[in-house]
Amino acid sequence: MKYRLGDIIEFNPKEKLSKGKKYKKISMEMLQPYKKYIENYTEEEYKGGSKFRNGDTLLARITPCLENGKTAQVNELEENEIGFGSTEFIVMRAKIERSDKDFIYYLSINKEFRNIAIKSMTGTSGRQRAQVDVLKDTIMDLPEYNEQVKIAKILSSIDKKIQLNNKINNNLYKLLEIMFRECFGNKKEDDNWEKIMLKDLISVRGGLAYKASLLSDNIDDNILVSMGNVELNTIFNFSNLKYYKENVENKYLGNVGDLFICTRDVTQKRNQLGCPGIIPKLFKDRKVIIGTNLYIVNILNSNENIKNFLYLLMNSSEYRERIIGSAKGTAVLMITKDDILNFEFYFPKDKKILDNFNNKVTPIFEKIENIIIENDRLSNLRNTLLPKLMNGEIDLDKIEI
Repeated sequence: MKYRLGDIIEFNPKEKLSKGKKYKKISMEMLQPYKKYIENYTEEEYKGGSKFRNGDTLLARITPCLENGKTAQVNELEENEIGFGSTEFIVMRAKIERSDKDFIYYLSINKEFRNIAIKSMTGTSGRQRAQVDVLKDTIMDLPEYNEQVKIAKILSSIDKKIQLNNKINNNLYKLLEIMFRECFGNKKEDDNWEKIMLKDLISVRGGLAYKASLLSDNIDDNILVSMGNVELNTIFNFSNLKYYKENVENKYLGNVGDLFICTRDVTQKRNQLGCPGIIPKLFKDRKVIIGTNLYIVNILNSNENIKNFLYLLMNSSEYRERIIGSAKGTAVLMITKDDILNFEFYFPKDKKILDNFNNKVTPIFEKIENIIIENDRLSNLRNTLLPKLMNGEIDLDKIEI
């Protein structure tokens, strides 16, 4: 059935907030490509911006966020609570009994809708925005309301499982942090512990200064790991994953399980600066390029048992304080190789301490990796089903929800 989008969706609904009072806020950086739920909010004074309620869909309207798929559904506000966010959000609210709120979210990430939004963009090349009036007047062939509800339930069940998996992994990261602190925190130099530097355990080499002209949208091209894939207490952030057309020298390649370290931070929050990441098992059998502003870590003496220890050390508060205190620059924060390698810490003299710790944490790291692989499978399933459900290729009467 053909619908004018403005007849079933309320775009940028009017809400009232008092300037100077604090409300829950969603910033652009909290939106992840094609990730339905937002897991964290901040509370800030309202000075202006878009306003929304639970169930509303937030669509990033500005380049490159729109092209990158930054979209989310507001899901953790209280009943009748109003939140606010970036002026660059288009807020989409389902009109009662004309459309389903979850269906509107899935419509917003569907390729057909996104192409319409991208084609509507106007403005300078660096600051183009999707136009609300164009979206309102767009006619689309969409399922009727009852079918919308069924489609949304099928797809939401997948996203809820992904969200649950993310929460499990967040708890596993916290458990690893506690275990590391209990084993290696508050030590002093004695018969069992000695003070060493990171350069006693590792060396580092720089990543590829890649050419923007060789970046690709083809997921079958080489994977390019960049600053956007680094996140505190996360082995790999899959947001903004890049692909590269050209083969490069082996010195810029990484293997599954390799550590890498971020040397720059443009956010001013310093959460990426000096932060480690691990090339995930998901990239097995793929060529992985480590990009500029990253260091590739070489573990000395072929001691692979130390990898998990190093990752947790570089997420510790002591290491973070050292790195943040060493940062140079204003708009772009940066650290040097020496800032990382000269970090001092207490290390066990008895190899058994490290081996026992590694035996305890390795199954947890493996559980995290397995959940990452499962989420990738679920995301691919959702992305495969989405256009087929929207186009009526799948008979909803044969699906039990």
